[in-house]
Amino acid sequence: MIIQPRTKMFRAAALVASAVLLAPGCVQTPDYPTGPTSCQVAEDPHDPQPQHIALDDIARMRDLTIKATKLVNSRKTTPMTALVKQLDRKRCRLSLPARLTKKLTRPEIYRKNLAGVLIVARIYKCTKCTKWHAGAAGGFALTSSGAVATNYHLLDNKEKSALVAMTHDGKTYAVREVLAAAKTDDVVILQLDMRGEKLKPLSLAPNAPTGTEVTVISHPTRRFYSLTEGVVSRYGRRRTRRGTANMMTITADFAKGSSGAPVFDDCGNVAAMVASTSSIYYTQTKNTQKNLQMVFKQCVPAAGILKLIANTGGRR
Repeated sequence: MIIQPRTKMFRAAALVASAVLLAPGCVQTPDYPTGPTSCQVAEDPHDPQPQHIALDDIARMRDLTIKATKLVNSRKTTPMTALVKQLDRKRCRLSLPARLTKKLTRPEIYRKNLAGVLIVARIYKCTKCTKWHAGAAGGFALTSSGAVATNYHLLDNKEKSALVAMTHDGKTYAVREVLAAAKTDDVVILQLDMRGEKLKPLSLAPNAPTGTEVTVISHPTRRFYSLTEGVVSRYGRRRTRRGTANMMTITADFAKGSSGAPVFDDCGNVAAMVASTSSIYYTQTKNTQKNLQMVFKQCVPAAGILKLIANTGGRR
């Protein structure tokens, strides 16, 4: 997530601030529950039953780094330089799931969509050791065959080596290619190397009215799969040198590390995608920001994602 302070002094730095976080090197195999012990199978094989298992964020991050390292070392990942060259792709053809119409409780929204919420990680080496590291952000599945949505700014960095994505149950896949991208809207659609496996796709629903209740499932500073709630507070237009984009502002909390996370409406459809924050301080001078008053939580509306997709059926 890009943090965007209001003063000119900080704006330039904010525009390049990344949502991903530096991760510790690989140390040990994780001990967080996986498989049937942490995700009991219901009628839908991707639909975990209600549970109260405490997530071990450190163990999950280590597991992500270990699995990403194996993918990179076995040359199963696409180099970041190659992915960046594909960012000029404007549209792709996907078969999207139908829009959901039945209202759900927040526990139901969390439980039914958890399998489709991903951890998207940039893989890199630091200057202090020889190990691979992973920086975690968010994303979500659009199709069962491995098309996923996240923020454009996650790829806007040639210094990183590769991208991978991890599901809630710990399966990790390399990003194979860019299907479509829009820098102005801060959206990219990626294709994972699924190796014949399937993801739980999430439904998109554009045009959520102001006042709609929303639920965010995100990974703020590696607090993986955190749920926050709020409403759509406004729509606005963001102007940059690249052009103008529509943005949705919500009151649900998120923070750095939440880039690309899904924002759900009250039926469990993805109404938007986390993008950035903008802070308002009562006292602002050239060198000082004091007395934080309000933080605007800005998101890419679902319509901004759908602009990149030629739907081939399924969605109503």
